[in-house]
Amino acid sequence: MAAIDQINEAVRDIAGPLTAAFSTKDEAEKKAKFEAFYNEVLPTHTANLEKFLVTGKGPYFVGKRVSLADISFFGLFENILGGNKNALNSSPNLLNLYTRVKSRPNISAYLAKRKVTPF
Repeated sequence: MAAIDQINEAVRDIAGPLTAAFSTKDEAEKKAKFEAFYNEVLPTHTANLEKFLVTGKGPYFVGKRVSLADISFFGLFENILGGNKNALNSSPNLLNLYTRVKSRPNISAYLAKRKVTPF
C-alpha cells in the first residue's frame, strides 16, 4: 500500500539525521546535529505526518486498523521520546497515535517486560 510506504519513508527521513547525530564523535558537532534535528528536521516531518494522519480515514495512518506504518512510527518515536519527552508536544494527534499504539495489549506487554536501555 502506497500510504504505508510514504509513512515508512518519512520515518527513515527522520531516523537518518538522528542516527548521524548519535554517531558523531566530536561533541561540538554532535550537539549542533542534535540541535538541527530537534529544531529543523523533526518539526518539519512531524508537521507533515500530523497532516497525513488527520486527513486520513481513521485513527491510524491508513485507516481504522493498525498497520506497519503505525508500528514504524511508534518504534522511532519510542526512541525519540526516550531522549526528549517533549518531541511531540506540537503534534497532539501524533502523540495520541503514539499512545494508542503503545497501549495495544501485545505492545504494552512487551514494553513491560523489555529491559530498559538508555537513550
